[in-house]
Amino acid sequence: MTSISSINSSALQIMRQYQPSSPAVGDTAPVGNDIVATANGVGDPFRDARAAASESVFSVNHVDVTKMKLDLMEKVGEAFGIKMDDYDSQASYGSAIRRVVSEIKKQDDGSLVLAGIEKDLGLDKLGMSIDSMINAIIDPQGDDGEKLDAALKRQAGEDGQTQGAASVLASITLDDTGIYGPSA
Repeated sequence: MTSISSINSSALQIMRQYQPSSPAVGDTAPVGNDIVATANGVGDPFRDARAAASESVFSVNHVDVTKMKLDLMEKVGEAFGIKMDDYDSQASYGSAIRRVVSEIKKQDDGSLVLAGIEKDLGLDKLGMSIDSMINAIIDPQGDDGEKLDAALKRQAGEDGQTQGAASVLASITLDDTGIYGPSA
């Protein structure tokens, strides 16, 4: 006949096998928090970089500077009645725009017309003239092309939607129990 004390002793041994080890002196967080934190990427030195890269690629707010540049180039041509698709190369497209701009410059109010077009296209906000934009179209790797790239990158960084999404994500953190919530 088995005694109750031996059953209790066996039960105690079984329970000890499944009980998580007690935290060391000085540890304040339960062991389970480490597992939850690791699963959520907390404590990982590359977490922020991976999150930023993931957000920039997969976010609905992702801003593609190359697409912005191509869209702007197309709008410049459209402002002068020129379609990008009608040309074999980007350089020939830019040269066609340059010819039209040269004709406008010959007019008495040509500089005012071009200034209005620059403003309508937002070139003034980018710090670009119509001539530097045409140069960027013809030679994207040239000085004006690099200037355009830098201006578009600055503009993309100042985009309210992108900034808003980043600030919302930055304000969400994990608490001690591994639950998401606003940062303190």
